Amino acid sequence: MLVLATGSRPFVPPITGSEGPGAFVYRTLDDLFAIEAAARKSKRAAVIGGGLLGLEASRALHALGLQTSVIEFAARLMPMQLDARGGHTLRSHIEALGLSVLTDMSTTEILRNDAGAVRALRFSNGSILELDMVVFSAGIRPRDELATACGLTRGTRGGIAIDDQCRTSDPEIFAIGECASWNTQVFGLVGPGYALAKVAAQTIAGVAASFEGADLSTKLKLLGVDVASFGDAFGMSEGARSVCVENEHAGTYKRLVLSADGKTVLGGMLVGDASEYAVLSSMARDASVVAGHPEALLVTQAAGAKAALGASMSETSLVCSCNGVSKGDLCSAVRAGACDFDSRRGSTHAQSLKFCPIPVWLA
Repeated sequence: MLVLATGSRPFVPPITGSEGPGAFVYRTLDDLFAIEAAARKSKRAAVIGGGLLGLEASRALHALGLQTSVIEFAARLMPMQLDARGGHTLRSHIEALGLSVLTDMSTTEILRNDAGAVRALRFSNGSILELDMVVFSAGIRPRDELATACGLTRGTRGGIAIDDQCRTSDPEIFAIGECASWNTQVFGLVGPGYALAKVAAQTIAGVAASFEGADLSTKLKLLGVDVASFGDAFGMSEGARSVCVENEHAGTYKRLVLSADGKTVLGGMLVGDASEYAVLSSMARDASVVAGHPEALLVTQAAGAKAALGASMSETSLVCSCNGVSKGDLCSAVRAGACDFDSRRGSTHAQSLKFCPIPVWLA
C-alpha cells in the first residue's frame, strides 16, 4: 500500500513580471521570513487575493507598518464564503483600519524599474498602483506531478482522482489531503484533510469507511473582525430562503439560510459578530428544526437563551470541525474536571472554570 500526501503549491496567476525580486508567495516559513526582510526596506505593499490567506497576509504587512492594498479579482472579498452584503461589511471594517481594498480588479503586469525592483502594478483597466513589493495569495494547486508521472488518473480540475475510500485509479495507492481530488473537488482546509486521512487509514486496516464530503464551515478573526460561514451559506438548496439582519452602525451582517418551509437551518454567514456560530453551525449540521421566529437566532443570545440552545444540540454535534470535537466530547471533558488553569491568577480548578475557553453553556 502507498498513501500519497504531497500537498499543494501556491498559485501565481500568469502576470507579466511576476518572477523576480519583490514578488512573494505566502506559504512556508521561508516565505514569511523573506516577506519580513523585504518589508523592512519597503513602504508600500499589495496582496493579490482577497480570500482567507490574502487577508491574513494583508494583516501581517499592515502590522509591519506598510501602506497595504488588497487586490481581489472578484467583486467582493472572500467570495467563496460571503455574499455581496457580507463582503461589503467586511470591506468597511478593513478600510477603517487604514488598508486599501480594490475589488473587481485584474492585475496584468508587475512593473519594475531599471534595477529590476518592483515599482507598480498595472491593471486591465489601465490604472496603475505604485508599490515596493507584492504578495500572491490567489489559491492553491494540487501537487500531483508524481501521480501524473506514474499514470494515475487526475481530476478534471487537477489533483489525484480518488473514490469514496480514497483509492486512486490504482487500488493499491491512496491519496489524501490537498493533492487529492474527490468528485472533482480539491479541499484546502485542514478538516477535510483529517477526514480523508481517517477514511484511508480505516480502509487500509480493513474497516468499512466512506468519505461523504467535508464540512467547509469556517470561523476566524480577520484583521480583528469576526467572520464565519457554514453549511449552505449561499442558499443553493432547492427552495431555500434567507433571513438577513444587518446593522451598519455596529458593522455586523448576519444571514441565516432556511429550508423552503422555514423550519430547518441549512447554513449561514456572520460578519462582525460571530457569537452565534457554534449553535447555528451545529443546527445546520443536524438539520435542526427552528422553534419560534428564525430571526431571533441571529440576535446575540442572553445566557439563558444560549443555555437552552446549547441543550438542544445533540451529543454528536460538532463544535470544532477542524479537530472533530463534538458537544459530547466537551461536556465529558468538563465533567471529568478539564479546565484552563490560569497561572497568573493562581486559579483553583473550581475558580478556573470561569476562565475556561470551552463554551460552558454547552454543558
